Amino acid sequence: MSYQKLLETVRTDLESMPNLVSACEMIIEKISQKDAKAWQHLTFASINSLSDSMLTPHDVVRITQYLAGERVGLFKTGFEYIGEEGQFILDSENSYYAYHENAIAHPETGKLIEDVKNDVFMFFTVNEGALK
Repeated sequence: MSYQKLLETVRTDLESMPNLVSACEMIIEKISQKDAKAWQHLTFASINSLSDSMLTPHDVVRITQYLAGERVGLFKTGFEYIGEEGQFILDSENSYYAYHENAIAHPETGKLIEDVKNDVFMFFTVNEGALK
């Protein structure tokens, strides 16, 4: 989706929420100014910072979900383990097990790491094809 089409989609979809439109526009503008590889580990806090807005935590989650959703597809979601066993990005299988079983396998040793729900964090990357 082109930059202009992306902005039009946001304005149409969120027209009843002008503060969210402004926040999304600012995020899209800033992200479009750099290569997608520069935005490889965004958190809710960094997305809020990109918005240059005074958003509530609820609204930060809303715009992030919207921008990561099928209609816009600007962000891709990932999960990272940060705990006693180290720090690493979870593959899709470990992401599934972290959510459903509260356990993951260490990617190098294969060792089962249990009780991980407080050690797994969501992050976002920019979908390289979203602004073409």
